[in-house]
Amino acid sequence: VFHLDIAQNPVDLNFMLRTPYSDPFIDGKLKAKLDLSKIAQSIPLDQGDALAGLINADVQLTGNMSAIEEERYADFLAEGQVIVQQFNYSSDSLDYPIAIKNAYLNFDPVHIELSAFDANLGLSDIQADGKFDNYMAYAFKDEALHGVFNLRSNTIDLNELMGEEESSEAAVSADDTALENGETASADSSMSIIRLPKNIDFVLNSNIARLIYDDLDISKLKGSIAMNEGVAALRGVEMEILDGKVQADGSYNSVPEVPSMNMDFGIQNMDIQKAVNTFYTIEKMAPIAKSCTGRFSTSMKMVGSLNQQMEPLTKSLSGGGKLSVAEVQIEKFAPLNKLAEELKIERLA
Repeated sequence: VFHLDIAQNPVDLNFMLRTPYSDPFIDGKLKAKLDLSKIAQSIPLDQGDALAGLINADVQLTGNMSAIEEERYADFLAEGQVIVQQFNYSSDSLDYPIAIKNAYLNFDPVHIELSAFDANLGLSDIQADGKFDNYMAYAFKDEALHGVFNLRSNTIDLNELMGEEESSEAAVSADDTALENGETASADSSMSIIRLPKNIDFVLNSNIARLIYDDLDISKLKGSIAMNEGVAALRGVEMEILDGKVQADGSYNSVPEVPSMNMDFGIQNMDIQKAVNTFYTIEKMAPIAKSCTGRFSTSMKMVGSLNQQMEPLTKSLSGGGKLSVAEVQIEKFAPLNKLAEELKIERLA
């Protein structure tokens, strides 16, 4: 039993757990009504910090886990709601303010439902809804947690959300030789293998009007990411980028000691010069591209393993595809000019 008053904001918490290993019996209650602006006045914040918002919580859980496992939901009391409204937090230690207009979290014996979520993180806006199933068995029996969530946004600025970082080009270029040989990149790389939990079955459906990442300005991004038994899959992902359209399906398997990927993607009418200036590896793999203007389309399937830095192991890659170009002009490409001189073909010079 726990009771606390902070600036006339009451918090009551009761929790009891019996027979945790055989058939856990849970009896828990949480009731709180918080005005964060009043709390901020009573508890000094760091200089430059500001906090406001309302949080109301009234949740109760009572019953044996066996009732959930045997789907006797009438024998297990699980009900309540957590509501967040007009939450605002800013700090000198954050690169952006956080504002949650409203968030509604509902509980019943089977589901935790996010019925509404509307927030701004700096320049980014996020709206979401969805639910988790089987959360009690996941928490107490380590069974699989199932969930489906929908995310919508007008703008997500990952550069702001991730903070200022050094350009990845210099770090990646230092590792080019190792990656070309199918070996790992430099030991000081910040990336490492991402291991996905095997007991989470989760689908995220996204519809983002604009996504900003590094120098990329992506529009009309939509599609799904599904995770199950340690495997993440892209389903029907589409986006517009560099005046072209990209479609992708594929999977990432984190279960083996050496993780693997299986990607199937297509590009339609992408500007060659914009692609070269954005993805420096294109110039490295196809030097002639820097001297080309026009558009290209491609469809490709790629299968391979990944190293410790989540980069493809070149020697493991297999696949294929096709490439087509439209209205391409080549200018000032030294090898072609040299060939024209040797063959005395002025039109190639």
